[in-house]
Amino acid sequence: MSFDANPYSATAQDYLRDVGGTLPLADRGTRLVAAIVDGVIMLIVGFPVIFGVGFAIGSVMGDGIVPQLISQFVGGLVGIGIFLAVNGYFLNANGQTIGKLITKIKIVNDDGTKPSFGHLVLFRYGVTWLIGLIPLIGGLYGLVNVLAIFRESRKCLHDDIAKTIVVKA
Repeated sequence: MSFDANPYSATAQDYLRDVGGTLPLADRGTRLVAAIVDGVIMLIVGFPVIFGVGFAIGSVMGDGIVPQLISQFVGGLVGIGIFLAVNGYFLNANGQTIGKLITKIKIVNDDGTKPSFGHLVLFRYGVTWLIGLIPLIGGLYGLVNVLAIFRESRKCLHDDIAKTIVVKA
């Protein structure tokens, strides 16, 4: 019986943690490819819906700052719903979006354990989504968030907030 066939054996990640090793962090390029895949999926699925919602709000309320803010807020909420509908199953099952699944990386807690779906939605994505809805500040946060990946830890700000890391699956 080989080591891999033993259903009672420790996983490679458990072994690495037990002997004082580190989890194999995902490469920055791999994370970028996963984000691009997720973005393309969201554009294909979400853009028509979000555009339709914005058009409907504009038709009812007319032009102006308030209708634009309401349209942006409602579009953001619809986008969140679409993201969860597309990726919710995979996030709950493996800590992966479709892009992460394709690129064979996943989200884990800092200690290497699988984060709960609620934790991912609230802390990893929710805080970033809420900040992103704030005019001007959201865009600045989004830029700093992704540029933080160039630190030695390879963690974005949303990783720091959720206390997660992205590792090779």
